[in-house]
Amino acid sequence: MILSILYLLFYAAAGVLIGRYLFSTESFPRRLWLGLTLGLFGSIWLPSLFSFVLGFGTVSHILGAVLMAALTVLCLLQKKKAHAATAAELRSLLPLLWLMPIFLIGAYLFSTHILEPKSDGYYVGQTTYGDLAMHLGFISSLAEQGFFPPEYSIFPGHTVNYPFLCEVPSASLFQFGSSLRWAYLLPALYAYALVILGVYFAFQAWLKRADRARFATYLFFVGGGFGFIYFFDRLNGASTVGALIGESSYANNLAYLLNDFYVTPTNLPRIGLRWVNPIVDMLIPQRATLFGWAFLFPCLYLLIRFAFENWKAALPPLILFAGGLPLIHTHSFLALGIVSATYCVEDLVRHFDRQRLVQWGCYGCLAVLLAAPQLFGFAFQQASESGMVRLHFNWANEVDSFLWFYVKNLGWLFILLPFGLLLLSRRDRRIARGFLVLWL
Repeated sequence: MILSILYLLFYAAAGVLIGRYLFSTESFPRRLWLGLTLGLFGSIWLPSLFSFVLGFGTVSHILGAVLMAALTVLCLLQKKKAHAATAAELRSLLPLLWLMPIFLIGAYLFSTHILEPKSDGYYVGQTTYGDLAMHLGFISSLAEQGFFPPEYSIFPGHTVNYPFLCEVPSASLFQFGSSLRWAYLLPALYAYALVILGVYFAFQAWLKRADRARFATYLFFVGGGFGFIYFFDRLNGASTVGALIGESSYANNLAYLLNDFYVTPTNLPRIGLRWVNPIVDMLIPQRATLFGWAFLFPCLYLLIRFAFENWKAALPPLILFAGGLPLIHTHSFLALGIVSATYCVEDLVRHFDRQRLVQWGCYGCLAVLLAAPQLFGFAFQQASESGMVRLHFNWANEVDSFLWFYVKNLGWLFILLPFGLLLLSRRDRRIARGFLVLWL
């Protein structure tokens, strides 16, 4: 267990030291966040690069750690004036305490939903009931088989057809002696903290004010629609939801919510509730989403800084993170591509400049070049077999009209969206346009 913790801390510390060089012009909180992101990225990709050739074992981990250490030393030699964090820099972290409740809620739910030990065995939560078994199988397969990519433990001889790199940090910790529970939890909590910080700093880059960014972050994680209305009891005390979906075994909605399997006001497709809560329905059970968002939001932050502030130093880390996304979370790579293409086209149409075209071309071509082996080797095959990529207007809406589906699922956020767009500055409206295109 101690070796596992030291391994994770090594990559985190190395990432922070590299970040001091790559992001020297950034504020201390942003530099720390981006450095920790680099650390997690290194713990995923560096052992994996060697594992494709040597298998997933001790040698690949040692070589990955040596490479990370070499990169750290190289960056430290380039830094002319390295200094410890000052008191002022440490105080600049205090505003981030506003985000702590989001982390504590998630950490509590992770601990109670992932192999919680009790006197009569291990317990999991409803939201992780199916996904967890799959992810634990991937983690143990990576650690025990030594194959890279691993084979399905329940389907020997068939390579995992899933963005499996999200499992690498946990498989590494498990291989170094950590219990399966803590091997799962420690990297997950690391990634979850990065997601929270990433959402906050991406909003800050967009909205330019810390108070607005904090408010937007809370709306992102705990906002919801009007689905709770269905869970009010009728005047006669009968369950409204039970009547709608043909369930009559519960006397009222409270009993229905507490006792039935996977009943939630944010995810009940039978009555058109599909806009799930990011914490309990996406980040905790969907491990690829958790790790994908840990890198997607830094990408969006860097993309906004490059596209709307002409910060050229954002390009190298943006290319690196974007190029490594497909085997971590293919959907995040696709979403980033759509938003990036929107900003690129708009930028070049508004003010065509040859140098700007070269910069956008370098970003797109190099990111795709890094991603190509992952796309052709894994993602395209998965997409063709599952049919997950196709045009489908009004997707996920099976029982409602178009407008009502989004009103009841997004609530006030959807109703106020047109008014919010009118209040935005021209710059902020251009940033919003990328996400509107993605939504459409």
